[in-house]
Amino acid sequence: MRTLIALARAAGLEPEYTGWDGSAAGTSDDSLVAMLTALAGDLGFKFAGVEDADTALAQLEHHQWAETVPQVCVGFGGELVVPFAVVADTDAEWWVEVTTERGTVIEASGTLFALPPDSHARLESTMRCIRRATITVGEVGYHQMRWRAGFVQGDALAVCAPERAWGGPGEGPRRWGVFAPVFGLATAASGQAGDLGTLRDLFDQVSARGGSYVATLPILAQFLGEPCVFSPYSPASRVAWNELYLDLEDLGALAAEVGIAPPLAPPVEGKWIAYREQYRWRRRYLDELAPALMAHAEYGAEIDEWAKSTGMWDYAAFRALGEHYGRGWHEWPAVHKDHVLAIRDHAGAVAAGVQGAAIYSHVVGQWLMSRQLRGLAAHPTSLYLDLPVGVNADAYEVWRHRPLFLLEASAGAPPDALFLGGQDWGLPPLSPTALRRDRYRYLIRCLRHHMQVARMLRIDHVMGLFRLYCVPRGRPATDGVYLRYPHQELLAILVLESHRNQCALVGEDLGTVPAMVRPLMERHGLYRLHVGQW
Repeated sequence: MRTLIALARAAGLEPEYTGWDGSAAGTSDDSLVAMLTALAGDLGFKFAGVEDADTALAQLEHHQWAETVPQVCVGFGGELVVPFAVVADTDAEWWVEVTTERGTVIEASGTLFALPPDSHARLESTMRCIRRATITVGEVGYHQMRWRAGFVQGDALAVCAPERAWGGPGEGPRRWGVFAPVFGLATAASGQAGDLGTLRDLFDQVSARGGSYVATLPILAQFLGEPCVFSPYSPASRVAWNELYLDLEDLGALAAEVGIAPPLAPPVEGKWIAYREQYRWRRRYLDELAPALMAHAEYGAEIDEWAKSTGMWDYAAFRALGEHYGRGWHEWPAVHKDHVLAIRDHAGAVAAGVQGAAIYSHVVGQWLMSRQLRGLAAHPTSLYLDLPVGVNADAYEVWRHRPLFLLEASAGAPPDALFLGGQDWGLPPLSPTALRRDRYRYLIRCLRHHMQVARMLRIDHVMGLFRLYCVPRGRPATDGVYLRYPHQELLAILVLESHRNQCALVGEDLGTVPAMVRPLMERHGLYRLHVGQW
């Protein structure tokens, strides 16, 4: 079994870890086999069971060392680090050209032997190593990079970030704020759940008392029909908002322009929030308002262009299909489960077989939520949002960007003092390799979606930037395995987007947190979240 353990470690898994009580903990061979099977395609090896471990390890090592320069290189504080994976005893010339976002071209070159070696490994009879070149770029951003080492050449994304996040600990005066979930801010006008209007009222109250922030739970899209999943930490998307929180009172003047009467009174009876009914009430009004806005010459053109630029036609088509079938996309017919090209406008939705007015309701609902949140962002009190660690298995992104996710596993947490049976959150983990191959476009989109309206962002389960506890399908939550992520690349993107959007970062560092996490949070200017009673 030693080869299985070696293969797991080489694939980015941690077969052993330190448990919540300080004792050694580990993962069964069955769970390792399941995770290796899920990772094999991304990592370039074939694996069907323990008997394949030796061959798979050799394939993986060849695949890893065949990549001379990774597809993404990062640097902090104006310097970019470019690692060359090369034969240790062979010298050659290297060359790097970085074209910055502003069009500045920076060149650097030299010989491999002039670069200090590290990370030595023997591949069959050949010793390999990593030689790292440090290049002064001096400009933050996502830059294009070309490189050459001997006769091998390629290109990569260069992420150059400031050293620390915007507005990090110790920067600026001390400030305070309050926390309240939006659904808890109910009034007679908003119904059983609060909305962005009642949230604005809380902003006014905090501002009048000298506060700086209002924090809330995730306000991302949810499934509020069939299936009904209203947990804010199992969203239907991390790039769309929850229309349940649309402030209908605020729409009065806009609705009057297109001839739509005010909505009926909301349902308010009952001790608990009836999510389906609350959503149906707003949705009935949205179904009436949406086609009227789309038919309006000025508003229709504005909404259409906005939806094209944000990808919301595609998202709205997905939601319309879900409502048509009444179940998650895993159970749709193949024509819509697997074969829908990206939908860029209404004509594309019709061509893909998406019928009905629901697509208008979702496009307009997202446009209105975005419009109201942008208005809230102009308030003297700042919004402090929460970015959940993942999405529901039936979410839009899993349907549209399936290769980015490990569908045979679920994110969770190992046993601890509160959950001795461990936790399985039902969220498919992102593939570290696929994320990098995609040059982090999805992560950047998620961050910008939040940071365009928030001035502080809480990163749920911040150690997921470093490693994530994954529970293979069919295994108990006590038998998961940690999967490592390229934390330097993820931190660089977070810090860069933090500066570009002037949004401070907070990390929820609860759980079995590796020793490296908190020093790196401090170095890069992330606030730490503490649980008061602990």
